Amino acid sequence: MTNLFKLSGTVAICLLVVGYFVFIMPLGFSEKGLRVGISTRYPQIKRNNASFSITIGMNRTSENGNLAGETLTPSTPSGLMIHHNGKSGRLGNTMFAYASMIGIAHLTKRIPTFENSKFKILETFFSNAEVRVLEQKFQKSSFIKQKGLFTFDEKLTKDLPPKNIIICCWLASYKYFHAIDKEIRHHFTIPTVYKIRALDFLKNITRSAFSNSSSKCTFIGVHIRIRDRISRKNIELGFRIAPAHYLRTAMEYFAKKYENACFIICSDKWTWVDSSVNLTGFRTYNSIFSLNERMEDLALLSLCNHSIMTVGTYGWWASHLTGGEIVYYHPQVNPNAWAGKYFTRSDFYPPEWKCFTDDPYVEKLQQVRQCHPSEQ
Repeated sequence: MTNLFKLSGTVAICLLVVGYFVFIMPLGFSEKGLRVGISTRYPQIKRNNASFSITIGMNRTSENGNLAGETLTPSTPSGLMIHHNGKSGRLGNTMFAYASMIGIAHLTKRIPTFENSKFKILETFFSNAEVRVLEQKFQKSSFIKQKGLFTFDEKLTKDLPPKNIIICCWLASYKYFHAIDKEIRHHFTIPTVYKIRALDFLKNITRSAFSNSSSKCTFIGVHIRIRDRISRKNIELGFRIAPAHYLRTAMEYFAKKYENACFIICSDKWTWVDSSVNLTGFRTYNSIFSLNERMEDLALLSLCNHSIMTVGTYGWWASHLTGGEIVYYHPQVNPNAWAGKYFTRSDFYPPEWKCFTDDPYVEKLQQVRQCHPSEQ
């Protein structure tokens, strides 16, 4: 019996030693606790082999790969995090918040993290998006709220305090990420399954538009957002729709410029388009996806050659991912209302986009002109 106990003890010691070298030693120890390596999926952030220092509460890992039950604090300045608190809105706003967080992290050499799984939907929609969800609260952090919804807030990009930063809210300005725009476009790569359906749709249009097989459409994507913008609440807040005469003017602009212009129209309210927009004289094709499939529409619009944008962040991203020449309507908010206080045109629209405007407070004005740079 004594020999059996000795044998059992020897086996137990061996298992402990093997477990130490196989499972624990590779992770390493620091004076403050176990070290956890940082993901390498954000190559633009120079981490200098930084690591997190954690105080062990329960030694387990959550489904998203974060350690569960621990409090995370940075062990070195290069390991500091910049964290989004999760208030971002729908798809277009969520894309802005995600892209801006990646951009701010690049500018401040921090690690971007997100409050909740709401951002995880981007991994479903886009091939190369990766969202680091952080469920535990920081021991020490600073909260910073951006100064405007559609405004670039320079204080978020430099001279941040040497601690973890929590940011709110939309971050809807291209200036946060324009330095790494190529990488952001890579994050928002549209999956092949969506592209195939969109390409088939465009090929069928070309065949129906031209009997001459050598002729090809120059596709102009037109995104028309109406439904939520005409609610009483949004009107009171100052959000607007682009008027029908703007759409007509923008389409005339492209039709004169491109002989084989074909307009692909995506909208959330077809009854308004049919009753309000004069489409006579244009080759127009309505998206078959618009009522239910936001990613189908995004794929379709992004494969066009040029864009006509009305209002909103979804339309902004559809235009941005397209490239080509982009025309937009200004102002998309009432400058005298709540929304107008948080909107800066030069922060929201890149300077190479072409701005069309009118006097937005004269009813039924039919003249649309290009914006002057001073018009904010």
